[in-house]
Amino acid sequence: MSQLTTIKERLKTIANLHQVTKAMEMVTRTQINKIRQNFNNAKNYQTLSARVFAQIAARIKNQETVPAPPQKYCLAFFAHKGFCGGFNDRLLMKLQAVLDNEKRENGRAAALWLLGRASAKWEHYIKHPYTALAAAEKNYPAETAPVVAEIAGKILAGQNIEVYFAYNELLSILEQNPVIKKIYPFELSADASAPLGIQPRNEIILEPAGEIIYAGILRAYLKACLDKVYWESAAGEYYARLLGMQSANKNARLILQKLTLQYNKTRQMRITQELSEVVSAFDVLRALENKAA
Repeated sequence: MSQLTTIKERLKTIANLHQVTKAMEMVTRTQINKIRQNFNNAKNYQTLSARVFAQIAARIKNQETVPAPPQKYCLAFFAHKGFCGGFNDRLLMKLQAVLDNEKRENGRAAALWLLGRASAKWEHYIKHPYTALAAAEKNYPAETAPVVAEIAGKILAGQNIEVYFAYNELLSILEQNPVIKKIYPFELSADASAPLGIQPRNEIILEPAGEIIYAGILRAYLKACLDKVYWESAAGEYYARLLGMQSANKNARLILQKLTLQYNKTRQMRITQELSEVVSAFDVLRALENKAA
């Protein structure tokens, strides 16, 4: 009976896990539409904000390069919850390689912020100093506001800096690609294949002057880029978790089927053995009765 008990306990354990993964899949499905809508809205707003910022930046010529190597600032966006496969691992590997290359070439580390609930625990992955931000969905604007203000202040002060966002780009429901993209400065070009693909329109009249509104538009542009990437990363996280839960549910059903079949076979063998023992016992008793007679 010990083998039957072991199989029965495993069946109970797998069934409980299956209920958990099934519930998580249902919760993820209900939240995906909201996250995807937030991403679409942020993406549209970021596109518009980038075009406005491009027009103003082209007029005041505030993005001139200087000979010294620029100081790099990087914000990396990671998952806020678990059960999303290699969503974090792929981005961590790419980010670590880029940071090592930057330190090897320029002799200094990039200023780094990691956004995500577990980002404070990744010191053994990221061998560079960084600032961890939980950046939950409800309060991420308040947590990231000082970072945006610091970067905008250095740009307005005339410092030569480059701003990068590291995140999982949402290519499709089935694929998220880790990328590190530069959001400042960007080249203005009429070529659609160039960043933003923007041709400055000189006929636009700014009121008030571009020099006056540049600071506000710069902060709005950085904030729009952060919002867009934040929700894109969140959407990719939810899709990755959904696929992970679907795979876990499928595997749990297969294991339950195999264990149920094994349990039934073992139980039937046990019943057959007990019946054989009972029949053998009756045969022995009958033989003893005949002998006594």
